[in-house]
Amino acid sequence: MSHIIEQALTVKEDGTTKLTPMTLSDHVKHQWYSSRFSDITIRIRGKDLRLHKVILARHAFFNDILERTKSTEFQASVAMDTDGSVEYFREDPIALEFAFMFLYGYTYMECYAALSDRLDFLVLREIFEIANKYDFLDLKRVAAKGFNAALDVWLCREDAFEVIPMWEAIRLIFEEKAQEKGEAHWLSDHVIGTLQKHSRVLLQQPTRMERVLQICPTLAT
Repeated sequence: MSHIIEQALTVKEDGTTKLTPMTLSDHVKHQWYSSRFSDITIRIRGKDLRLHKVILARHAFFNDILERTKSTEFQASVAMDTDGSVEYFREDPIALEFAFMFLYGYTYMECYAALSDRLDFLVLREIFEIANKYDFLDLKRVAAKGFNAALDVWLCREDAFEVIPMWEAIRLIFEEKAQEKGEAHWLSDHVIGTLQKHSRVLLQQPTRMERVLQICPTLAT
């Protein structure tokens, strides 16, 4: 007779608790924090993520990577170690960790909450870039919204113009748009809308608005 090993603790309305079997989606999410049955290690700038091929293979890009790891030519090109670990990615490790966590079924906000102490605007921008580069279509959509939601909140703060990573991220977004690099315009259009939303307040502070227009001349039109 088979048994469901993993159970979740549920709090009922009367305050009592009970153990219930995990759903399949909860089970998949649980594997993110468990190295049990891990069969691939992704090495990102010295940090190892012990992951599961069957979960990564849900995505076309990683399915292709897993197929190619079987070839000696690919193994040489990605510095694949004798222990089977793969060092392929060069992006920001925190942003990549966020993307992998999303692939395990966590929502954008769940990923954000788990990694919030290590996130800044440059990392939030990088999450969008990773989603765009590797065709994480669902993550790309919510990453753009997430970046702009954070931007919307921070522009309301008195110290908004002292948040260097925020303005550096915005500068990079519009720099990439000017170079017509990838789909940077897709994110920049969202950012323009958010900046325009706050333009009335910004116009009351000429020196601050001047800085914004240096980064985003489009707002002047």
